[in-house]
Amino acid sequence: AKSVLNHWGIASTGDFGEIVFNLIEIEQMRKTPQDRREDFENVFDFDEGFQHNFQFTAPDSSEEPRH
Repeated sequence: AKSVLNHWGIASTGDFGEIVFNLIEIEQMRKTPQDRREDFENVFDFDEGFQHNFQFTAPDSSEEPRH
């Protein structure tokens, strides 16, 4: 997965933030007033995450969504 993301120019969690906010700008996604590009910065180290079985914990789907 990391080699594909790198090939696409995605090398950090901040790059995902750029994708998300570009989609917001062209009205393909929405954001709340609290959402910021900086929320995506340094969430985890890509090299560490993809090489050492990074464990991602998603919120319980039964929880209320954040607004």
